[in-house]
Order: sequence, then structure tokens, then C-alpha cells
Amino acid sequence: MSHMIIKPIDRVFSVQGPEWHQMAEVKTAITKTEADPLFFDIIETPLLPVVEGKQVNMKGWKALLGDMRNRPDVPDDFIPLHVPREGYTVVKNEAVWDALETALEGVDHKISTVGTLGEGKRFFVSVELGDSAQFSVNGDNFEAYLNFVTSHDGMMAVNAYDSMVRIVCQNTLDWSLSSAGDVGFKVFHTKGANLAVQNMGDLVNRILTGREEFIDRMKFLADQACSEIEARELTAGWFGRKKKSNEDMSTRMENTIDGIVDLFQNGQGNEGKTLYDLMNGATEYYTSGDGVGKSVSMAKRVSNARFGTASRHKSEFTSFLLSGDSTLAKYRDHGKKLLTPTV
Repeated sequence: MSHMIIKPIDRVFSVQGPEWHQMAEVKTAITKTEADPLFFDIIETPLLPVVEGKQVNMKGWKALLGDMRNRPDVPDDFIPLHVPREGYTVVKNEAVWDALETALEGVDHKISTVGTLGEGKRFFVSVELGDSAQFSVNGDNFEAYLNFVTSHDGMMAVNAYDSMVRIVCQNTLDWSLSSAGDVGFKVFHTKGANLAVQNMGDLVNRILTGREEFIDRMKFLADQACSEIEARELTAGWFGRKKKSNEDMSTRMENTIDGIVDLFQNGQGNEGKTLYDLMNGATEYYTSGDGVGKSVSMAKRVSNARFGTASRHKSEFTSFLLSGDSTLAKYRDHGKKLLTPTV
């Protein structure tokens, strides 16, 4: 159950549809009233286990319980959430929602999804921000979401961040975190956490600025001409950067270079003419191509592409292509030497 939507406690609301797991409840719009079943109280109580008939006071520790008494669809009045130290500060789901509404006051936005996961232990909201939610670069369509997430089991701070992944379950929560943009906001469950959550108002402007910078970077790559020879030399220079110029490349490295250059020319939407095509070739190679692994399961391929070694290669290669003319020239020269057979 990798989606971690555990009924009847967990519920997911979406304006997009029932989602891939067919477990989301479809709403025309998601308001605080619609999301009310997710805003349960969290009770903090001393940790007093009974061992061999004797009650033991675990000083310095407490238990967190989700209060389900207002949820007639849940058979139990209380659900276990976490056993943290006394210093752990609870940030309730409703507090995150209220902070979101405060941060987005006056901003055109739409709640796309909201829900809990892991039997109430995690809470998420994905938001579309006005006209900036969908944008196009060089014919490729992008969708960006402002995501708010938190947990009550000690696994996650309160996070607010921009991502190209909309959260609908645990898998997409993991993927969204792995692909989060540079701009974000994180609050740990320590003293003052609730006050800090309330003070995330400037996040939206910083995220919108970050999206504009992303578009500018992609347009820059789309304007930079790149031939097949240049693409091969740049790719060889980057992936062979730890080799000396007179060293032979491994078969695996040669296959990587061939695979990326082939997708630079023939990948989805690519024409083999710009650095943007080269970036897309590498992205496709490490998202659905041989760079993810030939013989592994589909689940493992997705995992590798989203947050494994493949994900790191995609990010690093894109940063390399944006590093400037002098750096590209240096790596291209190194790649040319690696590709020239030694006599």
C-alpha cells in the first residue's frame, strides 16, 4: 500500500479527479469547510505504560493521540500518532491550513488536493497559484504547485515549497520533496513552531520569483545552439570529468553518452539543435530511458528516476549546462580528447 491512504482514517480530496489510485474524493472546489474532516484535535498526554500490572511514568516523554470523536466514519475515538519527547511541539493540520490561507490572502489561487496519509500521521495540501501554475517553455508544458506538508510522527517538519509534483498520496509526497525548488520554508516541531508557521507570508513572492527564474533558465538553454558533435563532446566531458584525457572510457560511459545524444536528437519533442534538447535528452535518459536501469522493476525505475542516483544525474547535468560559456568550453575540450582514440 505505497500510497499510504489508509481507510477509514485517511481521506484525500481533489478537484482533478479520483487520481491514479482511484481513492480521492472529487470536489468542485476545496474550502476549509470541505476539508474539515482532516482538522482533528491532537491530544498530548503523559506516557504512562503498564508493565506487568504496574504503571510506569516515562518522565520526559509524552504520547500524541488523534481525537476522532467528531469523525463518525472512524470506529475508534482516538488513534495513536507518536511518542515524542516533552519538547516536541504539535502543529495541527488546521494551523497549517490557516497559515496557508494567510500567506495566500489576496493571491489568486486554487486548492488542488488536500488529505492525510499513514492513518492521520501526515497532512498535505497542494495549491495552484493563479496564471503561474501552468507555463510553457520551448513547446513543453509545465505545471507547478505550492505544497504544504507536515507530520505528527516525527518524520517531517512543516514544509512549504514549490514543486512540479502535485501531492495525492505518499509516493507523490516523496517525489514532490525530491524535486522541490530552491525556495521553501521549513519549521521544526520545537518551541515557537506555531508562531513560525504563521510568519510564512513572503513565501509566495519568493516562489513566484523562483518560477520566473526557472523559465528564464530554460529559455536561455533553448536559445543556445548545439550540434550533434558539440552535444557528444559536452556529454563526454561531463560524465568523463574524473578521467584523465588519455584514459579510455568504460563501455558503460560510452553507452550513456550514446543514449543521451540519441535522445538529444530523437527524444520526445527534441530536434537535436539546442542545449535545451541536450538537457531534455539527459532528463529522458534518466527518467524513462536506460539511465534508470534496464532490468529493474517499474517501481524501482520510478524510484531511481525520482529520488535515486538517476535524479541526481539529471539535476547535476542541467546545472552543468547552465554553468556558462567558459565552463562548457573547458568540458567540451576535455570530452573531445576523451573521444579521440589514443594511438
